[in-house]
Amino acid sequence: MGTADILLTSSDTSRSLISIDSLSAADVHSLIREARSCLKSAPSFPGVSACLLMLQPSLRTRLGFSEAVARLGGRAHVITSSRHTAEASASESLWDTIRIASGMVDLIIVRAGCSLAELTDASKVPLLNAGDADEHPTQALIDLFAIEQLRGSIGSLSIGVCGDLSMRVPRSLLKAFALIPPRQLRLIAPQGRIGDAVMLTSRLGDRVEFSAAASWEDLDVLYMAGLPERSGSSIMDAGARGEFALTAANVDRLPANACVLSPMPIIDEIAPALRQDSRICAYTQSDLGMAMRIAVLTGMLNKTTRSAYD
Repeated sequence: MGTADILLTSSDTSRSLISIDSLSAADVHSLIREARSCLKSAPSFPGVSACLLMLQPSLRTRLGFSEAVARLGGRAHVITSSRHTAEASASESLWDTIRIASGMVDLIIVRAGCSLAELTDASKVPLLNAGDADEHPTQALIDLFAIEQLRGSIGSLSIGVCGDLSMRVPRSLLKAFALIPPRQLRLIAPQGRIGDAVMLTSRLGDRVEFSAAASWEDLDVLYMAGLPERSGSSIMDAGARGEFALTAANVDRLPANACVLSPMPIIDEIAPALRQDSRICAYTQSDLGMAMRIAVLTGMLNKTTRSAYD
């Protein structure tokens, strides 16, 4: 079964990708194969149109999907806010925005601060979650692809995820690891920032270990997810956060052949002085994201739609 079929059933909205939960291990492997193929050349969907609802600040996601649509031969229309005027009591709802846009384009890519799970019925066309309040599934797929390209089969690797595990990016990544388990998964996080990581990785059994202190000895891959300061009862000062950063003082504990990834932007979880260390692969990871974005979009365009554009 080709990648263009893996998300498809009888209706357009069923091809939406809101959560890693909607994918199987076979789907993910198929997307990785398609992304590898897209490193050489992209499929062609001339005339396809996409609406990018970028309702939160973005660099990699906005530029990456805009260019991915262009490489498929299509057009991307970027919208950064819902309609609002001084005379209105509130801005146009996201449900209405999605419904209107879906009558004009072939697919919608949304980045928003709310959950998209309850908004799929607003769209007449496939809806892609490019980061919402719950998950960031395309980032997780990019991460898996980067790991396999840079270090080989995930099942043979010891992988560490360090930072705030309650954020949307690590949540999606942990769900993805539940589908494609690494040989060992080490979750490195301070108390209060674990979120539902225990539940998300429960099916991995003794492959998972938790560490409340920086520990990256023997890792093949270290994923630095970031550790925001936050506020209120969960606030962490710079000193406490620094205990989970990769610095010149502790980088020697990282194996010489390891690779360090990040969803970016890199704030202070990786010291600036280490940016030129050959083990820091975050920029290559970002470059590889283009191929996976193209693969995901290809999977959301069905055979009927494709034949109409060919």
